Amino acid sequence: MNTYDYTIKVTNEMNNLLENNAKRQNVSVEKLIDEILSRYVTPVHMMDNEIMAKGYVESGDINLEWANL
Repeated sequence: MNTYDYTIKVTNEMNNLLENNAKRQNVSVEKLIDEILSRYVTPVHMMDNEIMAKGYVESGDINLEWANL
């Protein structure tokens, strides 16, 4: 995997937050920023609305079956 170096500018307040959070998690600030980017930049899985609707209907049917026992 290729890696790239970036330079970012942050305020003193943001730097303090990054340093404190990194220290609390026992990681470097660079690693913390990488984890933040991985969490918020990576596309989230989007479920197809039709699949979701079908799942709700199936769950409702199962609930009705159980209610009629």
